[in-house]
Amino acid sequence: MNSLWKKRVSAIFIILFLVMITIHFSTLSVEFEKILVTNEFDGAIEAYPVDFDIDGDMDILGVSIRDNQLAWWENSVESDNLTFTKHIIADDVIGASWIRATDMDLDGDLDIIATAYEADELAWWENDAMSFIKHPIATEYDGAGSINAADLDLDGDIDLVSTSVLGGNVDWWENTGQNTPIFIRHRLTSNFSGAKFSYIDDFDLDGDQDLITTGWFINKISLWENNGSRGFIERIIVSDYSSAHGAFTADIDGDGDLDTLGASYSSNSIDWFETDGDEFIRHSIASFNSPTNIFAMDIDDDGDMDILSTEYNGQISWFENDGKQEFSEHIIQENFRGTSCYAADFDNDGDLDVLGSSSPISEISIWLFFKKSILF
Repeated sequence: MNSLWKKRVSAIFIILFLVMITIHFSTLSVEFEKILVTNEFDGAIEAYPVDFDIDGDMDILGVSIRDNQLAWWENSVESDNLTFTKHIIADDVIGASWIRATDMDLDGDLDIIATAYEADELAWWENDAMSFIKHPIATEYDGAGSINAADLDLDGDIDLVSTSVLGGNVDWWENTGQNTPIFIRHRLTSNFSGAKFSYIDDFDLDGDQDLITTGWFINKISLWENNGSRGFIERIIVSDYSSAHGAFTADIDGDGDLDTLGASYSSNSIDWFETDGDEFIRHSIASFNSPTNIFAMDIDDDGDMDILSTEYNGQISWFENDGKQEFSEHIIQENFRGTSCYAADFDNDGDLDVLGSSSPISEISIWLFFKKSILF
């Protein structure tokens, strides 16, 4: 018995040793499998992930700036197969340039908010059992850029924030709370030239929603701090950021506050701006050829924030954070010429996949994420 027991103990130690060696001398290789959603969505300037039909999987919203379309792609996850069915929301949105979903009328389903750059229009589309009724918000909104939704005044209904590229306007729209919302415009500024991108988050973690905006012509990224009394105070994050395009917020350095990400189209640069009290300290992520969008998520599930970005003149890549805010680029696809990028779990396997759109090649695609260990 002693001999048998010793053999079993020895076998256990050998197995544990081999496991430790495997862990020590292996690395995780991150790879992506491309799923083409469409390459016939003319001028696919934006694609955004959301569970639009509220069935438990991630669908896609898209805008076509040349087809003047708003559309959504219904995700059908069956076993290992991923299929998407296109549904047109509207096909008369002249110069459609931005789309998001929110329950605007608080009836339990998701409605659509969108901008029409060439028609100078903001509008929302009421979801009535997947038929859509258009409600204009603003016309003569010169070069309508972006629109986002949140309860900005904490009164229980959904308000909006919008930007006007050619008008240089940043506005928030107070929802008066009717079943069919009516909006009162509050102008934050009319001097934010090239106001292109907006993003909403509780940046200062005080319980209300703040705004981030980028100015293409004014070369600026600003934080608009919500004072809790229907007012916003501008704090400039960077004022010499050439052709500021995309922006995002995330805790990049893991210190408990939110930092800002930026994409500078003309400077060929993507950066993060560390929040240090009242100051914003710029750190380079990488040189990137005409970046259009930037996004942060823990893509490799290692506990820190990684970066996703697209080049208008090149590739879509993710940048691996080593935990010390040094970033290594991994190309997902070359020659994609992306105009938007986001991460979400499309195949319901517990990890993050990548969604990208390209206006120049009229494409929307998903790259499914998977990891494998490599011994060396």
